[in-house]
Amino acid sequence: MLTMLIDHMGYLFFPDQQSWRIIGRIALPIYAFALVLGYHRTRNLPRYIKRTAIIAAASQIPYMAAFNVMEVNVVGTLLVCLILLWVTDRWSGRPLLQSIAVLSALTVLELVPCDYGSYAAILVLIYRYAPAKWMLLAHLALNLVFFLLKGWYIQLFSLLPTFMLVSMPMFMKTLNQVRVSKFVWRSFYPLHLIILAIIHYLLNEM
Repeated sequence: MLTMLIDHMGYLFFPDQQSWRIIGRIALPIYAFALVLGYHRTRNLPRYIKRTAIIAAASQIPYMAAFNVMEVNVVGTLLVCLILLWVTDRWSGRPLLQSIAVLSALTVLELVPCDYGSYAAILVLIYRYAPAKWMLLAHLALNLVFFLLKGWYIQLFSLLPTFMLVSMPMFMKTLNQVRVSKFVWRSFYPLHLIILAIIHYLLNEM
């Protein structure tokens, strides 16, 4: 949440200072990995999907207002990723149907403008299916592909969380013991967007 806040503050208020955006590259991999963990640990997947959809819907207008964009926010992107995990597991042992599901999700995320688009879905699939020893290499390959396709050079800094997950599992396990209240965890994204949108509007009116 902190690195996401730093990223968004840099985008809105300090667009010429890349350090804010570099720090912000840490956020998505952590959220993507947390999504995979949540998918495995939830005792009620339909409720988990519903809750994610509610957060995405509540965040959409603040997201567009804050960043002046016409695209689906990142929680909406992660919602598609969550449904994709469910579908691919439902079709376990049926590789053709799984491939169709993956290609369909990637296509939707690219045709419907979504924050991070297909990149986020592929990263989630890496965390879900890649063996730990190949996870960092797979993430690096993903970043190189999107650097070539979209010029996302800054996304290379997102390798840090994956490196820590693979190389420092005990440190990450310690972090996993930190407890954040459910209200803060679920409300942070829409609330911080509302606050940033208001501040940005007021500054532009001054």
